[in-house]
Amino acid sequence: MFILFLLSLNFLQSQVLTTSPLSYFGMGQKSIETNPIFQALGNSTVAFLDSGVINLNNPASYADLGSGYTLLSTGIHANFSRFTENGNNSLTAFSNINHLAIGMRVHPRIGLAFGFKPYSYRGYNFTDKIFTGSDSIRYDYKGIGSTQIAFLGMSFKLLNFKTTKLSVGVNMGYLFGNLSNDRLSRLITSNSLQGGVEKTQLTISSLYYQIGALYQQNLSKNSKVNIGFSIEPKQLFNSTYSSGLFYSSNVFNEKFYDTLSYYSANGSIQMPSLTQIGFEYTLKFKNLVKNNRKLNSEFKILGNLSNANYSNYSETFDTLTTSANLASNQRLGIGIQWIPERNYYENNSLTKFYERIYYRAGFFQEKATYIDSERENNHFGITFGIGLPIFAQQSLSSVNFGVTLGSNKTNVENSLNENYASVNFGVILSPSVFDKWFRKRKLD
Repeated sequence: MFILFLLSLNFLQSQVLTTSPLSYFGMGQKSIETNPIFQALGNSTVAFLDSGVINLNNPASYADLGSGYTLLSTGIHANFSRFTENGNNSLTAFSNINHLAIGMRVHPRIGLAFGFKPYSYRGYNFTDKIFTGSDSIRYDYKGIGSTQIAFLGMSFKLLNFKTTKLSVGVNMGYLFGNLSNDRLSRLITSNSLQGGVEKTQLTISSLYYQIGALYQQNLSKNSKVNIGFSIEPKQLFNSTYSSGLFYSSNVFNEKFYDTLSYYSANGSIQMPSLTQIGFEYTLKFKNLVKNNRKLNSEFKILGNLSNANYSNYSETFDTLTTSANLASNQRLGIGIQWIPERNYYENNSLTKFYERIYYRAGFFQEKATYIDSERENNHFGITFGIGLPIFAQQSLSSVNFGVTLGSNKTNVENSLNENYASVNFGVILSPSVFDKWFRKRKLD
């Protein structure tokens, strides 16, 4: 298991994890699609509760993981984007491992989880040209990098009554990674590879924490509502900033770089707080008659609202302080889930395959404001997916798929717009009811 963790972490570090020019700002594009289940539900995550799912977005949920089961969750994310700007089009694609986590309940009131999950991505590559009369300059802009969190989370149930439950939890972790921005400049008409290079890089190595709470209330025998809350408080991330100017006979080969100037300093990045609040309403239908058979169906509707004020973002290194040119960021997500037969193990022989599938759909809308031009970026998407339980001696294992069809558009005419499709595949593995992972064995 530990070897799998290290291999996955190394693979994540070496990937192109996004292709959006908007990842230039701040610490890059914040990760939200860490699980195909949540992706299919419009990323309505903070109040989601299922004993067979590790909800990394709210650590208070760990205390409700399946009793006696250990869960291993991981997934792969792929994205295909079409960018348009001033009548020009480009197509990009990338894929990555999005998380690896292990969760378990270690006490009737205590649950824990550990592993790693992505925090932010940077990835773009585009060209600009400036005409200067007799000659022209071509600028190639490139950004790459990612940050991840190696975390340990714990949840505790403060209230554990039959109809009312209240849990609190915390994720503590180590945030690390590199984010770089490069600009290559060279003359066009001379058709030469020589020119100038400007390279900047952020290296982050710091502690991280997140706090969550989850309230559960039974409304009737067959209905329940959850209210979830989580916050990533305003934090200072220790980091190192470096910037260099170089001349090269080949701007695409670092072996030929001659250093003109170089600056490096230790400092910190101030990240604004991210607050999420949401609900989950569950309605169970017992003995629902369909084709002369009785089914135990379940319907969920979820909502999620998040807010972060990025005008509080800043980078401070010695006397140098910069901001991200961003202001507010709000995101709304709605999701629904339907399963025709919730008790599929007990009624395995009486149900059809399609009646054991989890059907999910949702949508989200996100708005980000850019201070420098008062430009608004509107991000909208529809989502859908399915979950397939793995029938292996009553384990909590499952295979899940999620799809998003989305768009990123601004209120500035002929500016950069993106239409994309993303696909998420995930696997949750757990031992069967007849076996246990991490079981202490005794010798006779």
